[in-house]
Amino acid sequence: MALFPKKVESFLGLNAAVAGVSAFGKHPCYADHLPLDLGDQSQIAARLRQTFYNGGIIARVGDWENLEKAGKAIPFGHYVLYRDKDGAALLRLWPSSDSVQRSDIPLVLAAVATGVSVDWLIAHAADVLADAEPRCKAARTLEELRAVVQSADEEMRKRAAAAKKEAAEPLGSRLAELSPAETAGLVAALRPLWEYIPLDGDSRAELPDRAATSRSIAWATPPLEGLSRWSALIDAALGGRIYQYFLIAPDQTVGSGGWIDLIVGEPGHRQFTCLRAGPAAIPPAAAKSDELTDDFGMKALAWLRKLSGGKLAV
Repeated sequence: MALFPKKVESFLGLNAAVAGVSAFGKHPCYADHLPLDLGDQSQIAARLRQTFYNGGIIARVGDWENLEKAGKAIPFGHYVLYRDKDGAALLRLWPSSDSVQRSDIPLVLAAVATGVSVDWLIAHAADVLADAEPRCKAARTLEELRAVVQSADEEMRKRAAAAKKEAAEPLGSRLAELSPAETAGLVAALRPLWEYIPLDGDSRAELPDRAATSRSIAWATPPLEGLSRWSALIDAALGGRIYQYFLIAPDQTVGSGGWIDLIVGEPGHRQFTCLRAGPAAIPPAAAKSDELTDDFGMKALAWLRKLSGGKLAV
C-alpha cells in the first residue's frame, strides 16, 4: 500500500523530475568520514553536506557529549525533510561508526529530488531508503557500500523519470481532522516560527538573520506523515515563496507520541543540537488555553480555520 493514497501538493518546479541518492557520514568499512563521491552529486546534495552534515552534525558532537553526560541525549535514528528553492530531500540517519570504532557520527542516506511533489519524494524515497538501509549496514567494504548507494541512486532516478503529476488533496482536509487539543498544539508550535512565517495579512519584506525553530508534538506521528503535513502547512504559510527549511523527526517516542523539530530559514550550527536533544533538553511547545486568545493565537486560529474551510475544531 502506498504511504500516501492521495498527494497533497503541486510539483516543486516546472522542470522535468530528477532524483538521486547520496551517502555521507561514517561506516565501519572506512577509517574516517566517507568520501564525497558516494552517489548523487547535485547542488542540493552538496548543500546538505555543507549545511547539515559539516555544520549540523560534525560541529555539534561536543554539545551531544554534554547532553549524554546529563542523561538528556537520544541516539541517532531520524528522518529529515529538507526543502529549498531548488528542490527537496528526504534523509535517513542511523547510528554508525568508522573502522576504528568512533561512534559519534551517524551514517546518512539522502534522497534528493527536483520537479516532484514533497509527498512523491517522501513516499518513494522512504521506500528506496528502507531497502538500502539494511544493505548499507551489511556492507563490509567501501566498494560494497558504493554499490548499494549506486543501486539506490539508480532506483530513485528511474522512479523520477516515470513520475507523473497527480491531483492534490487539500490541506484543509487534514486540518479538519484535528481535535481541539491538536489544534491548540499546532498553534503552540507555530508561535516560535511567527517571526519567520508570515500568516495571512502579515507581509514582511525582509527575513530575520537567523532561522526560527520550534519542537512540535502536534502532527508528529507517524513521522513520515508528520513531515508531509508540516511541509504542506509551512508552504501554505509562505504563500508560494520557498525558503530553506528542515523538518526533523526522530524514531524515538515520548509518552504516547513523538515530536518534529522545525527549522525555518538559514540555520545556525547550534540549531541542529536538536538532533540528539531529548525532551528534557528541549521540551516540545506546550499548548496553553490562554494563548489561543492573545493576538497571535486569534490570528493563527483564523488562518487555520480559513485553510480548513471553516471545519477547524477549537
